Amino acid sequence: MIHPEIETLYKYRRFDTNSIELIVDNKIWVSGLSNFNDPLEIHFAVKNDADLGRVRKYDPENQVTKDLESLREDILHNLSHKLVLGVFCLSARNDIALMWSHYTDGHKGFSIGYERSETNSLGKCTPVSYESIPTLKLSDIYAHSQGNQRATDTLCHNLIYNKDPNWKYEREWRMGFTEQNTLQELDAPIRSITFGYKMVLSRRKIIQQLLTDKQTIKYFEAIPSKNSYNIEIIPFD
Repeated sequence: MIHPEIETLYKYRRFDTNSIELIVDNKIWVSGLSNFNDPLEIHFAVKNDADLGRVRKYDPENQVTKDLESLREDILHNLSHKLVLGVFCLSARNDIALMWSHYTDGHKGFSIGYERSETNSLGKCTPVSYESIPTLKLSDIYAHSQGNQRATDTLCHNLIYNKDPNWKYEREWRMGFTEQNTLQELDAPIRSITFGYKMVLSRRKIIQQLLTDKQTIKYFEAIPSKNSYNIEIIPFD
C-alpha cells in the first residue's frame, strides 16, 4: 500500500437524502468523468514515439491511418465511453476551507472519514498528480487498440490520476472503476464524521441518531480558526 501514513481519507458532502443513505448503508457514488466540474478532466497531449504508418486504429483492414487530432477524439471516445471510466474521489484532509465551501453547501454539510488500510479497497487508492498535462505515448495508444491490457491500464492511469495544478489544494485521492454513475458497496468502515460549522444542530443529531449502531465513529466539528484563515477540527459531543 502506497503512503501507509495516510490512514484516513475524507469525502466532503452536502446534507441531503443521498448523503444520508450513503453513510447509513456505507455505500459510495461512483461518478463518470464527464460529470466532473473541471472541464479539463481527461485532457492530454500525444507523444509521437511510433511510426504513424503503423498506427491504424479500429480498422480490421488496417487501411486507415489517422492523424493525431483524430486519434485524440478516438482515444477520448474509447477510454471514456467504451471502458466506462468511473471514479470515486476523496481528500487526504478534512480541514480545507475551499473544500468546505465548494462541496458542503457552504459549511452546512459534513465530511466522512473512511478508514484506509491494506485490508480494504481504499488501500488501493492513488493520490492525484498535479503536474503538467499528461502525455500519452502513441505506442501505448496503438497497443491499446490491439487489445494490450498493459497499455490500456497505462492510458487509463495517466488520464484518471493527473489533474490541473490549480486544483492542488484539494489533496485529492482517487479510485477507478469500470462502471460509472452508480452506487457501490464500500468495505472501508467510517471512522469519523465532521460537521461544518454552519450545519444546524438538528441535522447533526439526525446523523448521530442514524449511526447509533456504529459506536466506533467519532464526531468532530470544523470551525474557523480565531487567529488565521484556516479551519480547525475540534471534537463534537
